[in-house]
Amino acid sequence: MATRARRRTTARGFDRSAYEQGAEAFLAELNEERFRNVAGLSDTSAQAAVYTRYASLFTPETIDALRSAVDSGGEESARNRALLAFASDGYLHRSTADLPDRIATAESRAVINWRGEPIRYHLARNRISSTGDRWERNALFEQWLRAVEAINPLRIERLEAWHQAVQALGYADYVELVRVARGWNPDELAALTRGALNASETGYYAAIRRLLAGAGIEQGDGSLADAWFVLRGTGWDAWFEPRRLSRTLEGTLRGLGMELRGQPGVTLDLEPRPSKASEAYCVAVRVPGDVRLVVNPRGGWEDMSGALHVAGHLEHFISIPPGTPPSLGPLGDTSVGQGYACLMEGLLGEPGWLAESLGMGEPAQVAFVDFVALAMLHRLRLSGGQLIYELGLHRGGEYAIHRAVYAGTLGLLPGVRWPEEMYLSTSVDVLHAGTSLRATMLAGILDQELRRRHTDGWWRSPEAGTMLRELFSRGSAWNAERVVASLGYDALDWRPVLRKIRTQLI
Repeated sequence: MATRARRRTTARGFDRSAYEQGAEAFLAELNEERFRNVAGLSDTSAQAAVYTRYASLFTPETIDALRSAVDSGGEESARNRALLAFASDGYLHRSTADLPDRIATAESRAVINWRGEPIRYHLARNRISSTGDRWERNALFEQWLRAVEAINPLRIERLEAWHQAVQALGYADYVELVRVARGWNPDELAALTRGALNASETGYYAAIRRLLAGAGIEQGDGSLADAWFVLRGTGWDAWFEPRRLSRTLEGTLRGLGMELRGQPGVTLDLEPRPSKASEAYCVAVRVPGDVRLVVNPRGGWEDMSGALHVAGHLEHFISIPPGTPPSLGPLGDTSVGQGYACLMEGLLGEPGWLAESLGMGEPAQVAFVDFVALAMLHRLRLSGGQLIYELGLHRGGEYAIHRAVYAGTLGLLPGVRWPEEMYLSTSVDVLHAGTSLRATMLAGILDQELRRRHTDGWWRSPEAGTMLRELFSRGSAWNAERVVASLGYDALDWRPVLRKIRTQLI
């Protein structure tokens, strides 16, 4: 399909200061609405109305002016690129009209009727992963997949509107837009990640085969529901009771010289709620004055994993100095903040942290560190497969083919049967998977450097906390490449990540 020729609009006359004020107000309203949805305070998403009120931020003329400013280079190029990415994202969301809201509302309201018991769509995965009987587990999973498939027509509408909007901006496809507006190349990232996938294949397959066998499942016969079950790790629940979560999180941050409670602008929402999102979230309504941590405790190691992850986001946001413009704060290279979150989450694989924070003895430490390393490697391979699949999805073709490619790619890399019904149910914007992969490499490098500087455990060092707060305070002024360069590394690299995982796997 032919794309629209890009206009050559000059950036002259563009008022960046006024634009950033509008962006800040928009983000506050959007994230307030997002918080209500993920916190379970509303089962109806109304984000489209926010985009409509701020439509002037996302016009093609504004995008062209910002693109011209980026093309001009100079010292402000990174700030202009952050705003270009923001404006482009907003334009795409505006172009999909109310479809994102309709999808979010459908997911919030969907109920799986299981033998007379209503199970909410968002809570089904936890129920599936906690069901020990294999027949019951896979039967419930099939019911959930029917709900996924029922929402897919809306997801197709959204994707088609998305592709049309990308081409209206003059790009060949969304992959090109990400490369221009974000400043990193999805194809190059996929090539780099393929090397990590190949290097980790033997160790991963041996570990997942062992874990499945422990549940009486042969690897070649394992389903995604089976993978959810064994990776849920219910045998570790006694170490991760919901009542201990807040205290453990506070103690961890205190070791770095950070106080979770009492920090200005911090809201902790740790109460369980039926319609609350199952995943943990950090919602930055205003940075740094209003940042909210949302966790839905349900028991298990993933509660702590999610809480540590979003705590990394929270500390990053509240460390950004007041008055920092959005282009240097919450916008820009989001893999940086995600990397800080992954760094904190990685403490689950530290024997010393497990002993100090949970009182876990050495035999349990060895087994749990092995388990967590497998879970993290599973996530890496899943994100890598998702990126590879999305590169094809955004370059056209028939949906029937995309479904088959999705099931084949995602089934091969994690090593279990993958249902094609989910081919549009996860984020399919290239950016999410790519950001996750870049963040994982950043976290691996940062963890390696912190270990080198603080050999007695960086998580218990206020000096390490000072170093982290200094990085956090830069917001997004540095992209991931510049952060690792400040630590003495030439580029993002999978080797520190894979090296650590190899030492953790039994």
